[in-house]
Amino acid sequence: MKRFFAVALALLLTTGAFAQKRVEKATEQKFPAMELLNKGNQKTNSEFQKLVQKNLKKMVNKMSEGVETVSAFVNFSQAVKEKQYHDYNFIFQAMDEVRVSFMALQAKSSEQATRVAKTINRPVAIANGSYFLTLENYLRMETVNLPQSEQVKFDDFHAALVKALDYAAVVDVNSALPKAYVESVVAFRKFVSSTKELNANWILQSMMNPMDEFNAQLQKNPQLGPAMAKEFVKPIKTSWGTVKPLDIINEYAITLQGPVQDDLFDFRDNLVRLAR
Repeated sequence: MKRFFAVALALLLTTGAFAQKRVEKATEQKFPAMELLNKGNQKTNSEFQKLVQKNLKKMVNKMSEGVETVSAFVNFSQAVKEKQYHDYNFIFQAMDEVRVSFMALQAKSSEQATRVAKTINRPVAIANGSYFLTLENYLRMETVNLPQSEQVKFDDFHAALVKALDYAAVVDVNSALPKAYVESVVAFRKFVSSTKELNANWILQSMMNPMDEFNAQLQKNPQLGPAMAKEFVKPIKTSWGTVKPLDIINEYAITLQGPVQDDLFDFRDNLVRLAR
C-alpha cells in the first residue's frame, strides 16, 4: 500500500513537472503576430512617454514663469514689515525687485502676469503689523515722492499692474460653475471691457449668450442660480468708466421691442432675486 502511494505521488509530481515545462515552452515560443503587436505597443508607449514628458515640461515652465515674481513679493513683504508707511525710499527700493520681475513676466506672458497680479497685490503688513498696504494703492499714492527718473519706472509698473488686475477681474469666474456659462460670461466681460465708449445696444446684444446660458442652467441646476447671478452682476471696468450689467438692463432695455425686451427684464428679475 505504501509503495502504491509512493508511485502515485511520483507520477503526480512527474506529470506536474512535465506540464510546467510545456507551459514554459509555450510562453517562450514567439508568435509573429504577438511579436509585431508588442513592438507596436512599445513604439506607442515610447511616443506616449515622449508626449507626456513634453507636456509636463511645458506645464512646469508655465508654472515657473511667475515663481520669480511671487518670490520677489515675499522678499519685499519680509523686508518692509518693520518699516513705517512714510519710509518711501526704503519701501520703493525693496519693491524694485518685484517691479523688474513683473515687467519682465508681462513682456513674456501677459496671461501669467494676470495670474500673478492678484497674488502680489495682497495686503502687506508694515509697522510691525499696525498698518497694511497693497502695491497698487502705494504706487498710486506715493510715487510722487520719488525722483523723476524713478517715478517714471514705478508709474509704468503701476499702470501694468492695474491693467493685469483689471483683466484678472474679467477672466476670474467661479470655476465650479458650468463651463459653457463661465465661457459666455468671460466673453461678455472681455467685449465690454474692450469698448471705447458706451454703446448700450452692443452691450445688450453681447449679453444674449450669457443670458441664454444662465436660463438653461437655471432650469437644469436651480441650486446654481445664486452663484451664477452673483458672477454676472459684477462691475466691469472699461477705459471710459465702470459698467454694471444690471444698470444697463434697467436703463436701456426699454429701448428694445418685443420678446427680447421681455427676456432681458425676466433676466434682470432673476439676477436681482438670486444675487442678494
